[in-house]
This record gives sequence, structure tokens and C-alpha cells, in this order.
Amino acid sequence: MSTLSPQDLQSFRDRLRDLEDDSRTVRMQIQQAQRKRPFNPHRLMAATFLVLILLGSLLLNTPWAQAAGCWSWQVGGGAFSWSGFWMAILNNTFMATSAACVTGLAVVDISTQYSTFGHVVLISCVQLGGLSLLTLGTVIVTILLGRVSASGETQISMNYGSDAGDAGKLLWKTVRYVFGFEAIGAALLFIAYHWTYGYSVGKGVWYAVFHAISAFCNAGLSLHPDNLIGFSGDLLYILTVALLVTLGGIGFLVISNLTQYRFWRKDLRKRGRIT
Repeated sequence: MSTLSPQDLQSFRDRLRDLEDDSRTVRMQIQQAQRKRPFNPHRLMAATFLVLILLGSLLLNTPWAQAAGCWSWQVGGGAFSWSGFWMAILNNTFMATSAACVTGLAVVDISTQYSTFGHVVLISCVQLGGLSLLTLGTVIVTILLGRVSASGETQISMNYGSDAGDAGKLLWKTVRYVFGFEAIGAALLFIAYHWTYGYSVGKGVWYAVFHAISAFCNAGLSLHPDNLIGFSGDLLYILTVALLVTLGGIGFLVISNLTQYRFWRKDLRKRGRIT
């Protein structure tokens, strides 16, 4: 049976030490890569919606958001009770959730329950929820960094069905589409409010903007106690709201695809296609 010489044994120990060093280096690189790994976009979206709901709920409970000018659990006066406290918190949390998730459900009359600040909070939740915080956040990153990361482009491509290379352009087009139609809708609704129903300029602009955003985002919230029943005979108002609801529901990609389809061209390569 052969034995290792002292030189061979030392060489083996040196080699083993080198392997341990290499293994330690690899583990450190893996740990660094894991720390630098971006957040899961789906978890990020869920987290941002949760933050939006909690922030909206917090603001709706404040005296600034309540038409009565007091904390939500103090509305109506009377002695303090824990049941009334938790009911007020629950109602405002529900309203913030409904606005952020654009469900159209309401457990209070927002026209009388909330102040102008409360209405701003609600419609902000509607706009951010309808536009999607992930999309808005990616646009902000594009502005600040001048580019979108590879992982971000991949996520945008998955969500919008677009090639990663034009993800940034697609986001800008989407944002312009949203705010463009909302602005046009608000202008048409202002005509109805100001010239037909005699609203002041300031009130007419605010009501027009609120209902244009609510309609385009399919939120279903209204500043009128009877919702839109009072406008049932107004052709301009009803058609404007209906078109906003339809365009917002269809979405940018479908409209963009249809506008690029040249059905009258005989050459299939130049005609385009409906995806």
C-alpha cells in the first residue's frame, strides 16, 4: 500500500484550501446576487395596492375629509363608543378599497359624507387604481432613470402583450391615452355642467374632472346623491359618460391595434392584422 509523501500531502492540503476559498467566494456572490435581485412584480403590485388602500382609509377618517369637519367616528355627535369607532373605520376602509379597486360599490353617500378633500382622496384612489400603480411606477422610473430595466420590460411585455424593446414607448402611449380621453371627456362634461345646469366655473370643472375619471376608470362613483339619474335626458352628458366607460373598459391596446389596421388595403403585408 503506497503512502503519500509529505510534499504530496501538503499539496493536497493546499488544493483543499483553494477549493474552500472558491466555494466561499461562490457563496458570497450568490448572496450578493440575491440581495440585488429585484422585487417580484406581482408582490410589488399587491403591496402598492395595500399601501394605497391603507393611506386612502387613513385620510378619509380625518376631519379634513369629513364634511362635518370632525373625525369619522365623531360624525353625528353623541357619546364615544367602540362600536361606532370601528364601524366608521370599516366604512372608510371599504370606500378606499372600492375606489382603489374600481368596484363602484359604496356604503355611504359620498356627496354628503365627504368634503372636497375627501372627494380628492377618493378620485385619486380611483385614478391610481385604474391606471395601475405598477404602470405608473414604471413610467416614473423611466423619467428618473431614462430607461426601463430588462426585468421591468419583460414584465410590461407580459402585461401588455408588447415586445420588450418598445415597452417604454408603450407606457407613454398608454398614459397619454388615459389622460387624453379623460381630458376630452371632462371638457364635454364641463359644457353640460356650466352652460346647461348653471354650475360655476370652479364647481363645473371639478365635477367634470371627477366624473370623467370615474367613468373612464369604470369606478361608478358620483358626487350626486342620485348618481346620474338627474341626467337621464341629457344626450351630451350620457353619451360622453358612456363613451368614457367603453373606451376605458376596452383599453389602449385594442384601440391602438384597431387604428393601425388598414382593412381597405389589398396588400396583406400593408393592411396589418387584428391581434
